[in-house]
Amino acid sequence: MLIEKAIAIAPNNPTGTGSLADIEHVIIFMQENRSFDYYFGSLSGVRGFGDPRPTPIPSGNYVWYQPEGVNPSTRGFAEHVTESWVSTQSDWYQTDRPTQSSHYVLPFRLNSPGGNVNYQGLGCLDHGWKQSQNLWQNWDVWVPLKSRQSMGFLNSDDLPFYYSLANAFAICDDYHCSVFSATDPNRFYLWSGTCPPPMNFPDHYTNGGYVADIAEDNNSKITPAMHGQSDLARSTAIGAGVADWETYAERLTNNAITWKIYQERDNYGDNYLEYFKNFRIDDAGTKIDQSNIPYFKTLYQRGRVFATGFAEVGDAIIAAFAADVAAGMEPDSPAAGTIKAGLPRVSWIVAPAGFCEHPTASPGAGESFTARLMDVLVNKNPNVFSKTVFMLMYDENDGDFDHVPSPVPPISAEYGQMTMADAGSAENYSSIPVGLGPRVPMLVISPWTAGGKVSSQTCDHTSVLRFLEQWLTAKGLASSAANRCALISDWRRTVCGDLTELFDFSQSRAAGTLNTTTTFKNGSNSATVPATQAFPAFPAPTTRIAAPLGYEFFVQGQLAGERFSLHITNTGKVGIALMAYWMPMSDAQTTFHYTVEAGKSLTASPAAPGSDGSYDWAVHGPNGFLREFRGNLKNVSHLGQAPEVAVCYDVASGNIQLTLDNRGSTKATVFQISDNAYYQNKPVQVTVAGGSEQTLMWSGSADSHNGAPICSGWHDVSIRVAGDPSFLRRVAGCVQPKSGPLKTDPAIGNPAMFKPTFSFQPAASGTLRIDYVTPPWNHRPLNWFGVFKASDTPAASNVLLKVGAPRGVGSIIASTVALPVGQYNLFYFFDNSFTTIAGPVAFSV
Repeated sequence: MLIEKAIAIAPNNPTGTGSLADIEHVIIFMQENRSFDYYFGSLSGVRGFGDPRPTPIPSGNYVWYQPEGVNPSTRGFAEHVTESWVSTQSDWYQTDRPTQSSHYVLPFRLNSPGGNVNYQGLGCLDHGWKQSQNLWQNWDVWVPLKSRQSMGFLNSDDLPFYYSLANAFAICDDYHCSVFSATDPNRFYLWSGTCPPPMNFPDHYTNGGYVADIAEDNNSKITPAMHGQSDLARSTAIGAGVADWETYAERLTNNAITWKIYQERDNYGDNYLEYFKNFRIDDAGTKIDQSNIPYFKTLYQRGRVFATGFAEVGDAIIAAFAADVAAGMEPDSPAAGTIKAGLPRVSWIVAPAGFCEHPTASPGAGESFTARLMDVLVNKNPNVFSKTVFMLMYDENDGDFDHVPSPVPPISAEYGQMTMADAGSAENYSSIPVGLGPRVPMLVISPWTAGGKVSSQTCDHTSVLRFLEQWLTAKGLASSAANRCALISDWRRTVCGDLTELFDFSQSRAAGTLNTTTTFKNGSNSATVPATQAFPAFPAPTTRIAAPLGYEFFVQGQLAGERFSLHITNTGKVGIALMAYWMPMSDAQTTFHYTVEAGKSLTASPAAPGSDGSYDWAVHGPNGFLREFRGNLKNVSHLGQAPEVAVCYDVASGNIQLTLDNRGSTKATVFQISDNAYYQNKPVQVTVAGGSEQTLMWSGSADSHNGAPICSGWHDVSIRVAGDPSFLRRVAGCVQPKSGPLKTDPAIGNPAMFKPTFSFQPAASGTLRIDYVTPPWNHRPLNWFGVFKASDTPAASNVLLKVGAPRGVGSIIASTVALPVGQYNLFYFFDNSFTTIAGPVAFSV
């Protein structure tokens, strides 16, 4: 009953006024190589497989439908495009969009229901440096570059303990690994906040023995010119491929703050302090286990020593950790070169290979090891757990698919724009933006995070260090300047959070009963893509507690002559990283990145309209934010109308204010507004005279708290105009109300809150304009509308009119000129079949 006990433990609150200062210990446990969707895509209330606003890809699908490559060898498991192929994209990438659309791999559960799958026998996937941002700009090369295996995932039946932890405590659903690459650079980020290009530190760190053993350190690359701490010595070391910049462990040491690595000899090479020069030699070149310099004795004792005394793998770490926890807190301000019994302020835990969850290592074994660590805190030492934060995250994704693209800094106009003068040298790798990698799991387990909260703040591994900065300052253990990790780039400090939004210091305790089983099912059969693929199942929809976020930003369209521009304004407390897709779901789809600091704005117009005057933008941001802008510039002069829509947030109520702007028009415009999801508003038409504007309040989603209705602030609305079927503005996202509980998106995986709908109206003589919307789980580019006689059952033999509906939200024109006078039914069908999505709706001619 470990989790039940954990969520019942009251948090430490010595002063009666809760704050970060009540925390006494932070434990950081990084595991190996799992993406967020791989583990938690099936978790209720998070942006997983039920995401109502995912990324578009050029095949005409949403991101779930990953196209196959042209090379047959990528259609197996654990096989991938070799590095030499990448320069010749035609050797592996299918460029024909219709073929892409019909030859795809959907996410599939590896351990299918009733199956007996030995997917632990699967090898790891390619997880090296992404090589080129252009390869990944549209997020549609997972299968050809990583193989079909990348699309597999697990669910709550496979990971019962982790799902119970996620439901009992806090989870981040926008936490990314720090770089789209392998374990090495990502663990460098965890311990130091950076990994300077070229990220090519040598693989051979030993003299032939085990990499973790200091007796086997290969320091041959460390020359006398690198001894000491001067800038010249460090630059010389880095130039030779030796990691030599300040780690956060050294920053803690400099401030006399206790810390420790818990590891045993089989640490899978995952203690990345052991690769830094200062954890190998002292200033004179002496190995630190033999150094007489107190500072280096500290680094050795706290960062390189193994837990000993047990032969069974994993027991040594548990025993050493348990002994320190039982001894209470290690005294603060230790003398240099000394370490005493007790749990330090900051702990890093490094699992043995069999428990680290790297592919071929069982997730169930990782769950079991995590449960043993939690048992030490919760069952054996609840008083220590009451003042502890335990963070569980994963270093990188191993090539496993995640559907949320990685934010990157637009270091040149090719990639987009930013308000920053420079992102930081570590964000530019040979003119390729570094930025973040795919999402990985992150759980924060503590009495102050009990309750199943979800944070959708963009974060990465440097966010852990920034949390330490905030906490240590709050406790008065070091000043904000003294404990600052100087090597975190300006760009990351702008767009990534510090995890503090997850904590609620007002709560006394939580309650609940949850599954604590750690049994893992594994068999002998090979995993395979199902013969008949289906959209991944998601659980019964649940709204969870949402963390308060500092986001408040706006994206507005601007028409000026022959250009359509995006004006982005950030009035929030934190910076934003946006991705804008030009001509989404088409062969012309192009991705641009925009970084806007808090309190700043920019105007972007990187793409000219099509030759026919058309423009089409989809702008995605954090916490489910989406703006779509479609239209045709030629219609401005043809119709005498230049309509636009501006949005303002009503944070008191969680609603939005729409400004229907017709000031650039010479004629009146009829705006038509309707909900795509949540269904809190009836469709309305508003006529706005030329040269003027009107405002309209639009209600956010409804929820309940303690039996009373509340507005949870979620909205997804389309604005169209009469007489111009090309015009669309889509406004979706969340306004977090200032008062009341915050809730996650109720449309996540919820067919009742987001369902296929359509309406129609006469567009001109003999034509209908059909306005439609469908959620991602019902979308395919070959969805279509069909007209049939009222007396007919739909079939290929009696379809009278067929019109494609290729987008998730859109408008199409259907000609009814050829229909004789009579009664008809209009149906909305799925994927070129006769499977009804919505309808029928009757009409007459």
